[in-house]
Amino acid sequence: MKRYLMLAAAVVLAVTAGCSSKKPMDTTTSMADESAGVTGVVSGSGMVTDEIEDETLLGAAITPVEEPEVSMAGHSASSAAAAVAARLQDIHFDFDRSVVRDGDKPKLLANANLLKANPGLSFSIEGHCDDRGTTAYNLSLGERRAVATRRYLVALGVSPSQLTTVSYGEERGVCNDENEACWSQNRRSHIAAR
Repeated sequence: MKRYLMLAAAVVLAVTAGCSSKKPMDTTTSMADESAGVTGVVSGSGMVTDEIEDETLLGAAITPVEEPEVSMAGHSASSAAAAVAARLQDIHFDFDRSVVRDGDKPKLLANANLLKANPGLSFSIEGHCDDRGTTAYNLSLGERRAVATRRYLVALGVSPSQLTTVSYGEERGVCNDENEACWSQNRRSHIAAR
């Protein structure tokens, strides 16, 4: 409960601090109509945002791999989605960046193939950050990471209606140590069943 109150307070603070000067993004709709990139601007925390360009989406050519469809016979859609989500891989990001790294593109291709093989299932892409930076900044960065992941998957042929995004900022770290090895594990996008 305390986390939700802190999250709500951070959102209110971000809005009142002038962070709402950009058009809010409805992440449950198709992002095909949105502009291709996010321009580099300096946030109130002094950190610089990333630039995401169309050509960074697909990068080097990667050969598709066929993924088997997970059988939904005898299972509810939510349990089938959970079974698929358990096979999906997290991708990781560089510090203060939301650009998909070349080394993670094969993971996203494998994820896309699995998602396309199960078009009736819905998933949420969660954006996460390490604990450096303000709560408001990390929520924004987590959202940019989730959106970058979603854009990449949609570019690979995943239906936009299958995917939503959410940011948890620094709230759901997988490691709590104060060192780069730990922080790098927390800078990620994770795909979960909806």
